[in-house]
Amino acid sequence: MTTLIFLLAFGAAFWKGGARNHVFYIFVLAVQAYYLFLCPVVYFNAGQFYAVNAYVARYFGIGLLQILLHLCFFLIGYWIVNKGRRLPPDGDLDFPPPDCREMMRYRVVGLFAFLYLVIFFNTLSEGFNLIDIIVGKVEENTMGLKGGSYFLQNFADSLITLVIAAYYYRIGGRYVTAMTLVAFPLFLVLGFRYRLILTIFGLFMAYIHRKGISKARVLSYLTVVVVFLYFVMFLTLNRTAFFTHQYDKINYNPADFPYTALVDQARGSMVDFALYQAVADGVVERDNGRTMFLYIVIKAVPANFFPGGEKPYPPPLLLGIDRAISAGREVGEAATALGGLFFGFGYLGIYIGGLCHGLAVGFAQRRARMGGLYGGLAGIAVSLVLFQWLTRGYFPQAVDHLVYLSFPVVALKFMTRKIEKRLNLSLPQGEGVPG
Repeated sequence: MTTLIFLLAFGAAFWKGGARNHVFYIFVLAVQAYYLFLCPVVYFNAGQFYAVNAYVARYFGIGLLQILLHLCFFLIGYWIVNKGRRLPPDGDLDFPPPDCREMMRYRVVGLFAFLYLVIFFNTLSEGFNLIDIIVGKVEENTMGLKGGSYFLQNFADSLITLVIAAYYYRIGGRYVTAMTLVAFPLFLVLGFRYRLILTIFGLFMAYIHRKGISKARVLSYLTVVVVFLYFVMFLTLNRTAFFTHQYDKINYNPADFPYTALVDQARGSMVDFALYQAVADGVVERDNGRTMFLYIVIKAVPANFFPGGEKPYPPPLLLGIDRAISAGREVGEAATALGGLFFGFGYLGIYIGGLCHGLAVGFAQRRARMGGLYGGLAGIAVSLVLFQWLTRGYFPQAVDHLVYLSFPVVALKFMTRKIEKRLNLSLPQGEGVPG
């Protein structure tokens, strides 16, 4: 049943205006299909019912039902608000107009350079020179390097949006290439793959918004998918070599790639199932939203405001996960957004959350179709935040991503607030409306 609804949901996007008119919806739907649904199906067919050390066979059926219900509420939320004009299904959009591109070039590149320097000097304040790190002169592990300020270091997330903006606003191929070549090594040495993956996903959405999907380019799309899978597997195998700067140990051979990780790294739903079971068995108590909301404040407030300079970590959700799967925090398992919503508000939280996810994507998609300079870029940022929230299930971190991924949109809009009104930023309209 769930597989059929996923197929119908994807089909509806192409029936109601094509990929360009629903690119954020298609992306978030694909995230749910892969990160929420695929692993339980594969594990069920393989007879594997363990979430680390917890046997969750009793809650497999209930867990799959929650994925289905979340999906249904997501679809209801999206199609309720996804109305209004639609764009032609394919063909290159001449957007933004040529007189706007040079204006955006200086602002996008200038903001990128400024934030990169902020990260550079923030890292330097702790005795780490980014140039030395990137060229391999530093032997220390830089995984999660915070520099002098965690808050300044997180502007690395803002660089994701700016690389996407460089492509989205057509500021020139050489600028896009230069910014990518400068940003990617930084993302690698900081040790977290998600920034690289989010950048690629964002560029993909910007491409679909600009060009749509054409049957004539199917071979090109397949080539991109193969290259992307190679890239992900390459990073999975070599991530330690990058953030420990042992570049001589980098392995390019696809025969050595850990292909089982394609399923195992999307096993957050198994952790969700363990949480459902642990709460029902009285092993874990829900926290009534403390992790989701109180820890947004705790995360934002500097540590020196807390007794002994220590924040009350780990949050209840992570402690609950550890008890549910009978493992320590060093295992590093995470729930999905469904697990996070359940831990805060029970099964009702999953259904309301699904509806809110659909509404958020629907509003973002509608805004992107209406024209204007920033609707599309803002929609990409929202979609990338939803990717992090759906796959990691820790709401305070998703809010953190929302702040930093959205910062360039807000900053660029502020810098162009007077000029934007004088430009013709309308988009071509297709026939009918996606009702």
